[in-house]
Amino acid sequence: MEFENPEGGDNQQVLIGAFEAACSVLERIPLSSAQKETYRKSIQDLKDYLLHMRPARIMLIGQSGCGKSSLVNAILRKYEANVGDEKPKTRFPTWYEYSNEFGGLEFLDTAGLFDPSMTHSEICKQIEERLKEKTVDIILYLIQPSELRCDDRRGLKELKLVYEIVKKHACGIEKKILAVVTKCDQLEPVGVKLISQQEEEEKVKKLRDAEVAMTLLPEGGPRKAMEDILNEYKARCDEEGLRNKRNQVVQYTETLKKGFDDYSELKEHLIDVLGICAHMRWKPEDWSVAEDNRWQIDTLINVLYKPLPTEAKVDFARISRVQDLQVGLARMICGRFANICGVIAAATPVPFSDIIVLTPLQSLMVAWIAYISGRKFTWKSVAELGATLGIGALASKFLFREMARGLIKLFPLPAVTSFASSTIAAGGTYAFGEAAIAYFIYERPVESVKRIYNEIIAKQNMFHK
Repeated sequence: MEFENPEGGDNQQVLIGAFEAACSVLERIPLSSAQKETYRKSIQDLKDYLLHMRPARIMLIGQSGCGKSSLVNAILRKYEANVGDEKPKTRFPTWYEYSNEFGGLEFLDTAGLFDPSMTHSEICKQIEERLKEKTVDIILYLIQPSELRCDDRRGLKELKLVYEIVKKHACGIEKKILAVVTKCDQLEPVGVKLISQQEEEEKVKKLRDAEVAMTLLPEGGPRKAMEDILNEYKARCDEEGLRNKRNQVVQYTETLKKGFDDYSELKEHLIDVLGICAHMRWKPEDWSVAEDNRWQIDTLINVLYKPLPTEAKVDFARISRVQDLQVGLARMICGRFANICGVIAAATPVPFSDIIVLTPLQSLMVAWIAYISGRKFTWKSVAELGATLGIGALASKFLFREMARGLIKLFPLPAVTSFASSTIAAGGTYAFGEAAIAYFIYERPVESVKRIYNEIIAKQNMFHK
């Protein structure tokens, strides 16, 4: 990740300094060793998230033509991997790196694994060489419905073989398996597009509303024209065909699940079995999206995200552009920063001295949330949010809170002092975080962002009255 500093200087050192300052204050806090270790780990996790970020590394296992390239493009939402039924460009396992303006992904394609002309020992040696370069985070096992119809179990046998090699190079870290039935759009009826339950409900509602509106039209031409349009729309919707197609997806995923019953050493590492459609049609002149038929890809991305190591999660959430994933990660980060800031504020005995530690941490949190949303990591994001909230108002409110914490510390009421100072700092940090999520990820209007921020601050002020 690039750290952009409009004023020059080494931003990475600024970030490291902010975390080291937090750790230094932590050591002076009158907490038990166990409590200190908990907060120390929380700070270290945040540091790892930010300073050691890298792309997720995914191993792809599946026969030629199973849809590996289509899946890569579907995740990236961009034409990066060549799609087609042409022969593989390499007969050996190879790392591929794909990237766009939001980040990157690394895939280890186990090409040659299903090639009858290649010996297992030859392929295994090649896979071992690739894993010595870098280890994988998760294994994606891809299989087409046609292979399941033929009860083709070769894939699971090869998966078992490869998993043993991955395990050998995993340094004791469990590597999860996600099994995927690809090309579900090719199930009968082929002309029926797979859509989510929510999309189907929305279509049904629109259809019912249109039918009601049609009854208000006068008899004759207008009503007949509307009726013809609705009948054509119903034919295209084909609710029964959609149900049949979904039922087939369930049957194929259940068949694949049962296949894992014969491989207990694989089943214990299996996190899910999904049916997906990764088909996207591209404009040849600029390779932009002409038609998006993806189905269950966001679900797949969410499942992939959970077992990823800390250092791979931020880039994956950013590049996936799945809003729920980004919000979940941002709120986790916001919660940890608020917790840490609260502890630091409670433990700093000198009035106003904690601002030296808290301000960089709060600014860091805002810049980080902006980065997750797809922006560059820059302190400009902090200034932009401040301007959105009203820089004058922001400055005065921030100063008021700092003064409130400082004045509270001047009175000899240790228990109340620590609690009040801590909750004000934690609440203020949380308000900044939620405002950043609303502004950068949800892209809410300015007035909506202000309202979210002010409501959180108002609740906090009521609590302290």
